[in-house]
Amino acid sequence: MLNNTELLKTAGYINGQWLGPVTEIKAPTQVSGPYEVSLEEWVTLAQGMQINVRKDGKYSMFEFDQDADGGLDFVKWNKEQDAK
Repeated sequence: MLNNTELLKTAGYINGQWLGPVTEIKAPTQVSGPYEVSLEEWVTLAQGMQINVRKDGKYSMFEFDQDADGGLDFVKWNKEQDAK
C-alpha cells in the first residue's frame, strides 16, 4: 500500500505515462434535450454552415468556403456519408 507521499508522486500517471496533475472537475449538469427544427432551419445549416459552440452554451454560425475545405479528410468523409 502506498503512503501519502508515494501516492502524490504517482498521481497523474497512468500506465507509467504522465498525464498532468490531478484536478477536480465540476459535477455533470442537465442540458436540454433534442428539439425539432423547421425545414428552413435545417436547410440553412445543411448548406455550408458551420456552428461553433462554446463551453458556456453560446454559439456562432458562419458560412465556410466549401471549395477551399473540400480536400480535408473530414469533409471527404462527411460527403461520403451524405451520399449513402
